[in-house]
Amino acid sequence: MSLNPAVAVNPSGPWNFETAVWPHVNSLVQSSLRFTQDCALSREVVRKTILRTRREFAQLRRGTDCRLWLFKIMLQNWFEIRSHVAPIMASTAVSNTSGSPRANGIPALVRGMPDVERIVLLLFAADGFCCQQIAEITGWSLDTVVSRLVRARHSLKLQIGVGTNFLTQAGYGLS
Repeated sequence: MSLNPAVAVNPSGPWNFETAVWPHVNSLVQSSLRFTQDCALSREVVRKTILRTRREFAQLRRGTDCRLWLFKIMLQNWFEIRSHVAPIMASTAVSNTSGSPRANGIPALVRGMPDVERIVLLLFAADGFCCQQIAEITGWSLDTVVSRLVRARHSLKLQIGVGTNFLTQAGYGLS
C-alpha cells in the first residue's frame, strides 16, 4: 500500500521496471548528490541502487510507493559505501578556505551538519517526505526522525542567527 498516493504508480497502467522506477530516477540522483556531497560517490550510490532495484523489482507489489522504496535502497547503499570510504575521505580532506560556512550560505551550513541530521533535513525539506516516510526509509523510529529534524532545524537557526521567517522566505520550509 502506498504511503503517498500522488506518487504511486497508476494501478490500471502497465507495471514494469521502466514505468514504475524511471520517473523517480532524477529525484534519486539529485538526492544522492546532496547526501554524498561528491559526484563520483553519488554515481556509485545511484548505480548500486538501480542495479538492486532491477534485481528486486519482481518482489515489489503493484501500488507500492516506488519513490519511497528507491530512497530506502539508496540510503542503505549510501550507508554501506560511506562505511568503506569514510576513512579514505577523512585522510584526504581539504579544508574550505573560502570563508565561514555562514558566509557561504545555507547549503554550506547543511553540508556541514552531521550525516544523520543532514539526511533527515534533506529528505524532509528538499525531497518532500513526511516524518513517517523518513522513518520508513531510514529504518529509524518516528521519534528519532522527529528529534533529528528538530535538532537540524535548531542547529541551522543558531548558525544563521536569524528567525525562521528568513528560512521560510528563502524556500527552505523550516518554520
